[in-house]
Amino acid sequence: MKKLIYSMVILVATFSASLAEEAKDIVIADFEGKDYGKWKVTGEAFGAGPAQGTLPGQGQVTGFRGKGLVNSFLGV
Repeated sequence: MKKLIYSMVILVATFSASLAEEAKDIVIADFEGKDYGKWKVTGEAFGAGPAQGTLPGQGQVTGFRGKGLVNSFLGV
């Protein structure tokens, strides 16, 4: 019985790991243009268009794809 339970645990762990590896990011918007396109921006936190990476005085921004990102550090 212990061997069966152990085998089941290994099977589930292996299956879960393979599912995690297959998961893909879903791109909602790319923000590569000079403005936010169809996205509505209110207030002043995000500026007139996407930032092109880290803003002055900000810690390094990583983990985004492309060149543009929505960054609320503007004017801080």
